[in-house]
Amino acid sequence: MFAEHPLTGIGPGTFQSYLIDTRPGMAGYYGIGVEQGVSYIPEQPESGYLKILYESGLVGSVAVLLLIGDALRRAFRVLARGPADAAPRTETIAVLAALAAFAVSFSTLYTAGDARIAALLMFLLAVLWHHTPRPRRP
Repeated sequence: MFAEHPLTGIGPGTFQSYLIDTRPGMAGYYGIGVEQGVSYIPEQPESGYLKILYESGLVGSVAVLLLIGDALRRAFRVLARGPADAAPRTETIAVLAALAAFAVSFSTLYTAGDARIAALLMFLLAVLWHHTPRPRRP
């Protein structure tokens, strides 16, 4: 898929339809569902990272890398401020831990194509981009 469309990819959410169009004879993918008489064609690759690469190509992959880079830059800026900003530092550390767990699980079948996972990722990024404000001093 990537070799055929390296720059822009095959399009968001089109993995399954692309498989059907390009490999019409492949119905029992890895023999899944053959015993039950069900034809199975996967709707995503084995990795969320491959899904980004296949469906959005180099353009989408670079966009994701920019998003990750900016999130990390913002997180490290909050962590470097020092002990005066305890609430934002705690939130940032928690979000970085959650994003690390997300990044590891994203290498398997979890992708942002699932609305629940996409919402969780957007929530975590929103916390990084707009952390808790400091309490006002009287």
